Amino acid sequence: MAKSSRGAEKSARRPRRAYHHGDLKEALIAAGLGLLAESGNPAALGLREASRRVGVSQAAPYAHFRDKRALLAAVAERGFRMFADSMLRSADALAPGEERLAALAQGYVAFALKNPALYRLMFGPDLAIRETETEPALAEAAGPSFRVLLESLGGDPHAPETAAAALAAWSFAHGLALLLIDGRIRPDEVGAEDVAGAVGCRAPAADRRKPGAWELAARRTEKGLRRRVQRLDSIRSHLFPNGSRKTATTP
Repeated sequence: MAKSSRGAEKSARRPRRAYHHGDLKEALIAAGLGLLAESGNPAALGLREASRRVGVSQAAPYAHFRDKRALLAAVAERGFRMFADSMLRSADALAPGEERLAALAQGYVAFALKNPALYRLMFGPDLAIRETETEPALAEAAGPSFRVLLESLGGDPHAPETAAAALAAWSFAHGLALLLIDGRIRPDEVGAEDVAGAVGCRAPAADRRKPGAWELAARRTEKGLRRRVQRLDSIRSHLFPNGSRKTATTP
C-alpha cells in the first residue's frame, strides 16, 4: 500500500511536457487543425480538447487564448493563410484575366474539399464578419483571400464593376464548394472546364478597352450561359433522378 502511495506521489510530481517560450500557442493551433480534420466538425474544437491533445493542463492554454473563440479565431486565421496560398499556387505565373480567375476559383474549391471542417469554421457563423473587430489578426488574414480574386481581373481594383465581378466569382466558388462538401454534387461531376466556364463568362476589365471587346464578351457570356444550363440540367437530374419534383399548384 505504501509502495503504491509513493508511486502515486512520484507520478503527481512528474512534470508535464515542457514547451519553450512561444511553442505552446503554435502547438495548440496545430492541435486545433488536427482535431478539425479528424472530427469534421468545428464544434469538436475547444481549449480542453486542444490541451489534452498537446498534453498540458487545461489551464495552460489561457496563457495564449482568453477563451474558446480566441482559439477558433487563431485556427481560422491559419486557415485563411493556407487558403490564400492554395489559390495563388493554382494560378502561379498566370497573368490577370479570365484564365487566372478560373485557376484561382479551382484552387478555392480544391482547398474547401481538402479541408471541409476548417472551411466551415472560416466562413461559418461562429466567426462572423461583423465580429472580427475583436480579432484583428483574423480580419487581416481573411482580407487577401478576396484581394487575390479582385486583382486577378486586371484593370482598376477600386472600380465598382471590378469589385462586383470579383464578388460574383467569390459567390460562385463559395456556393460550389458548399454543394460539393455537402454531397449535393459529386466531385467527379464538376471538372476544371466547368469552373473555368462559369467564372470566365465575362471579358477581363482590362480587355474592355480593346476593339471588339464587347462582341468577344457577348460570345463568352453566351458560351458560359450554355455551360451553366448544361450543369443545371446535370444537377437537376442528380437531385431528382426520377424526374419527380413537387410543383406549386394554384387553387
